[in-house]
Amino acid sequence: MKVSRALTKPSDPVVKVWDVAYIRFQKPDLGSMERYLRDFGLHLSARTADTIYMRGAGPTHHIYIAERGRRSQYLGLGFAAADRTDLERIATVPGASKIHASPEPGGGQRVVLQDPSGFRVDVVWGMEELPELPIRPPLPVNGPKHKVRVNRPQQTLIGPAGVYRLGHVVLQSLEFFKTAAWYMNNFGLVPSDVLLLENHEPAVVFLRCNRGRVLTDHHTLVVSSGIQNALDHCAFEVPDLDAVANGAQWLQHQGWRQSWGVGRHVLGSQIFDYQHDPFGTTMEHFADGDVFDEDYATGFHRLDKQGLYQWGPDLPKSFGAPSITPAKAVRLLTALAGRGEASLARLSNLKKAMEAPARPWLGRSRRGTRARWPSTS
Repeated sequence: MKVSRALTKPSDPVVKVWDVAYIRFQKPDLGSMERYLRDFGLHLSARTADTIYMRGAGPTHHIYIAERGRRSQYLGLGFAAADRTDLERIATVPGASKIHASPEPGGGQRVVLQDPSGFRVDVVWGMEELPELPIRPPLPVNGPKHKVRVNRPQQTLIGPAGVYRLGHVVLQSLEFFKTAAWYMNNFGLVPSDVLLLENHEPAVVFLRCNRGRVLTDHHTLVVSSGIQNALDHCAFEVPDLDAVANGAQWLQHQGWRQSWGVGRHVLGSQIFDYQHDPFGTTMEHFADGDVFDEDYATGFHRLDKQGLYQWGPDLPKSFGAPSITPAKAVRLLTALAGRGEASLARLSNLKKAMEAPARPWLGRSRRGTRARWPSTS
């Protein structure tokens, strides 16, 4: 299959999905996963003998599925169809299942596909909606000239962050162009921003749903070049900065391990915090993200650490860096030996892009004094 490297908006996609619906994992211990997910801010929606279904405060029946299995691994995701006819169209894609009633809690109808990396993708319609759960509104914030909180001290927050919805999923792929094109052409996702290597070759694409004039997140799915086919992280929306920061504090108080945060991204603008679940999967809380409609034009940017965040703690060396097991090494060598997109030159450019200092002006000068901030003139 010849894949275009332009990463342009698809002219005639099979369907235009409405949003991401849920993410699906296999986990070896559902008890510890449920405890973690409750501390993260999710709520149990349904349980079977070998699966738990977790929801946010929003009406979606479930946004996180954990199936019992021997090891922890990402299995796939679900997209919400815009209408019933989307299922008829997506069922014509080679390898797609027939339309069938979902046997899982929440019901509805679905079509099941497999992406180029072998991960499951459901397209669902008619899944049961639940009454929304209480969630606090964003806290009012006083500015120098705009005072909205009068005779009312800022409240103290203790407890989980309070997740409203699943916001986006980020994937690593050995076949970057093929995978990005598959999601764009089948589901109508359009590129908001593209990150480029030193040779101007795309390496990361932020994809959003195409909902016309209806606002949608800056990205619902991100596809990035990587040394394996894997989930990078999944992200869940919370009310505001205080929810992100207090959610991080709560998780650490409960004994869970932080990955990176709190900070603010550049592309998408989200305030973020990343945490590790009990088995090392990266989970993100985010707030205050950008929203776009169909008029937003694709942006192109250099890939480097500096472009990942406006402010926040230094990016840990371990962030997004997978451990190289013998099995992963074999798969990588197989990919390099084949005729796919992976090459030593491309992997070298990726490594080079992510090794440069994220904030060089915050480093120390050769004399040991703090370097000055860059001039704005």
